[in-house]
Amino acid sequence: MNTDDTRPSPRVLIVDDNIGMLETLTDIAQASGFDIDTTTDGAGTDRLMSAHHYDVAVFDIVLPDTTGVELARRARARHPGTKIVIITAYTNSELIDEARAEDVTEILFKPIEPARLLEVLRRLTR
Repeated sequence: MNTDDTRPSPRVLIVDDNIGMLETLTDIAQASGFDIDTTTDGAGTDRLMSAHHYDVAVFDIVLPDTTGVELARRARARHPGTKIVIITAYTNSELIDEARAEDVTEILFKPIEPARLLEVLRRLTR
C-alpha cells in the first residue's frame, strides 16, 4: 500500500517456476505495498521486461528455459538501473559463482524468511 500519493509503489518482477514459491513471495511483497508482476520462465520475463521497467527483479537461479544469471544479464542490458536478486535452493553451485561474477545485487537462499525478503526489497527500493 502506497501512503505517499506522489511516489508510485516500487515495481518488482518475481520469476520462479515453483508456483507455490511464486505465490508466497508475491503475497508477502504485495501485502507490504510492492507492485508485483510474476512469471515462471525466461520467455515470460522477456515479455514483461520489454513492456515495463522494474525497480527490482527477483530471479530463481534455475528455470525450465534459462537461468537466473542469464535473465540478470538480459535485464541489465534492457534496464541498467534494475536491482537484481537471485533466489536459490542450491548452496554450492557454479551458477551462484556466475551470479556473483555478474555482480547481482543480492543472493537469497531458500527457504526465504518473509522478513528477510522484505528487508531486501525495502533496502533496494529506497
